[in-house]
Amino acid sequence: MNCVHVDFLSEQTMEVPMDALPPELLLMVFSFLNIVNLCRCAGVFKYWHQLACDTSNWRHVNFSLLRHVTEEFLMNMSQWSGRFLKCLNLDGCMNVTDRALRCLAENCCNMINLDLNGCESITNESCRMLALHCQRLVRLSLARCSYIAGY
Repeated sequence: MNCVHVDFLSEQTMEVPMDALPPELLLMVFSFLNIVNLCRCAGVFKYWHQLACDTSNWRHVNFSLLRHVTEEFLMNMSQWSGRFLKCLNLDGCMNVTDRALRCLAENCCNMINLDLNGCESITNESCRMLALHCQRLVRLSLARCSYIAGY
């Protein structure tokens, strides 16, 4: 059984089963994890999967360390993070396509910051979809996007 060792500032420690921790505490712990470790935690227990997929964990998402994020994953993520996603960093993610960004734009209309630097497959169509659906978008980074006119 997975346990957390709790030290109450004494010589005495206590083991607490992970499934005995309140969801608020686990959500707080999950909020400090990067996206890779959050996804790993989601695969440990069904309960952790539910908590890892909580929308509070998906407001600010950084995929810049994951160069090979798939189109399918982005589309699925956009459907369950939906209107809660505010900031998304896809810098250097080579598999980002117009199709994935269309799904993202349609599902994540409250996004305010989107970094698409180095997403080499996207075109002006992605910009059109973002302008149409993400009207709260304040910052859009498109450096090194060779199929975008003007970049």
